[in-house]
Amino acid sequence: MIVAINFFLGILCAALAIPLIQRRVPPNRLYGFRTPKTLRNESIWYQANAYAGKTLLLYGLTLSLTSLVLSPIYLWQPKLYILFITMVALLGIGVILYFDFCYLNRL
Repeated sequence: MIVAINFFLGILCAALAIPLIQRRVPPNRLYGFRTPKTLRNESIWYQANAYAGKTLLLYGLTLSLTSLVLSPIYLWQPKLYILFITMVALLGIGVILYFDFCYLNRL
């Protein structure tokens, strides 16, 4: 069950990334890479969110793949699986935020 949840969370992240990549999400306060800089300038909003969408897509696919690759560990040691998948998820979030903000600072 936990493996399936992690797999589908990754797929959900990937699905949410697609409209951002396609620049179909207008500036708003609910969905997207929202910072004072992106909310002030529509051009920056679309550029930053297209990039953030790509990193979110990569994160989602990585999370899904990792959940499947680590699934045998869940059968053997569930706590170890939870530790590994949590580390992958948190490290991934940190990495995408780092790259997204680096990109935003160049705009």
